Amino acid sequence: MHAVGHGVRGGDLDVQACRQLFGNLPAGYPVPDAWPMQHPVWASLLWSVLIVVVFRTLAVREYRRADA
Repeated sequence: MHAVGHGVRGGDLDVQACRQLFGNLPAGYPVPDAWPMQHPVWASLLWSVLIVVVFRTLAVREYRRADA
């Protein structure tokens, strides 16, 4: 999965978020220039919410169509 225009893989984002949360960024780690890599926890939360909202909407729509 790639972030829009930045080529950030989903796994990289998760790893970066874990490193930030546990405080174990490698010494001399370059400062990332992509927003998702600068704010990995927020990016992970936003992606999670977006996925839930999209698929919840699709599931409810399909359920209503099948129920009718």
